[in-house]
Amino acid sequence: MSVEEIKLTFFDIAEDKSPGPNGYTTTFYKAAWPVVGGEITRAIIDFFTNGRLLKQVNATLLVLIPKVQSPSFVLDFRPISYYNMLYMAITKILVQRLRDILDDLISTSQNTFVLGRKIGDNILLAQELFTSYNKTNLPKHCALKVDL
Repeated sequence: MSVEEIKLTFFDIAEDKSPGPNGYTTTFYKAAWPVVGGEITRAIIDFFTNGRLLKQVNATLLVLIPKVQSPSFVLDFRPISYYNMLYMAITKILVQRLRDILDDLISTSQNTFVLGRKIGDNILLAQELFTSYNKTNLPKHCALKVDL
């Protein structure tokens, strides 16, 4: 893992991401890179070398933003996760390194998180299976949903 790889990964994080629990945005870290870049780089290298991460870095703050004036139901809220930018960079590095083998690691029935697969494919399949489910001229049948 090189210092340049870490910097490129960090600078590749979108500017419009939510800030971390400390309130600092990606824009801040990019602007302050000459000051904070060395510390961030050392922390990321330490994670990949020793497999340890401070609890504070792994902390996530979940916030529910109301979508309507007087929310009454869960669907009336929009959840936002605020997690540390260091954690976000480590995750991005892991994804970049695992991208080539994710296809082999993730079941073919899992249609998200793999380039070229779309969750809509499974939705379409389920829709096609149930289109004729209520027709009366078919033999008796049942549907069973199993979460594995």
